[in-house]
Amino acid sequence: MGKDKKGSDGLPPKNAKEKWDDDTLWKAVTKDVRPLKGKPKISKTPLSQDKPDNQSTVSSKDTAQQAYELSLRQSRKSSDISFSRLKDLDTGDTSHLDGRRGQKFRRGKISYEATLDLHGFTQSEAYQALESFVFCAYKLGQRCVLVITGKGKGLKGGVLQQSLPKWLNGENIRPYILSFSFAKPSHGGQGAYYIYIKKKK
Repeated sequence: MGKDKKGSDGLPPKNAKEKWDDDTLWKAVTKDVRPLKGKPKISKTPLSQDKPDNQSTVSSKDTAQQAYELSLRQSRKSSDISFSRLKDLDTGDTSHLDGRRGQKFRRGKISYEATLDLHGFTQSEAYQALESFVFCAYKLGQRCVLVITGKGKGLKGGVLQQSLPKWLNGENIRPYILSFSFAKPSHGGQGAYYIYIKKKK
């Protein structure tokens, strides 16, 4: 395989001698790629019957890593986002949305446009995937997305479930979001979160 050809998953082959430019990599990580044999699938299979058919689920660690590396290079280049410290959001806080939209958001009445499934990710992998996922959603103009953490075990829930609110309020993610809330039961309940993304200017 030549160094300028794509791998079977649409991403640069790991033995490539030259890196793709950002535009080419951006196109590769923000579309539904066909994964390498034996890798987790990026699927358009609905999470539930009321999930729109045109939504995709990102669960490939390879794809998440490619997107994360790209987001690190480009996120700080965004001239329309202020990275000054913002007030932390609590789960279910919709004070930055108008009243009616906030109610619809909390009740899961706003269709989500993309899904990130963190099952099988370590904490480090999950954080990187979340950061790139939110950044990509912002760049693509997506407003509502779903992140699945799983409920975990024990009374306090799983590690990823507990960590997500803290990560969402971190300095690299908070500037891109307006609200987050637990999903309705058919979308994962307290093992998943809706995230409302700022409108791209």
